[in-house]
Order: sequence, then C-alpha cells, then structure tokens
Amino acid sequence: MVTAMRIAIEVARHGSFTAASRELRLSAPSVSRIMAELGRFGGASLQPDHPSTQPN
Repeated sequence: MVTAMRIAIEVARHGSFTAASRELRLSAPSVSRIMAELGRFGGASLQPDHPSTQPN
C-alpha cells in the first residue's frame, strides 16, 4: 500500500504528478486527488504552480 506521505515525497522528488504516478504505479488522477486531499487536511493548497507538475 502506498501512503499519502510517500506520494507527496515522490511528487516533490520528481516535480511532476505524472512522473510520481509512474514511479508509484498509480494513475495521475489518483495522485492529484490524494495531493488535493492532503491539502484540505493540512489547510493549504498543495497543487504546484508550474505547468509540468500539473496532472495530465
């Protein structure tokens, strides 16, 4: 099982939802949804501003 923290780390490490999703063998929409949930839980937006880190 992949934890939300592991997903956040991989997104930060790879700089992209798509690359992180490939590494974790998850869909990019799943990674995006989990990152959004983490943001709501923490009270901050975790959606990166750079186009390359936006979900495809």
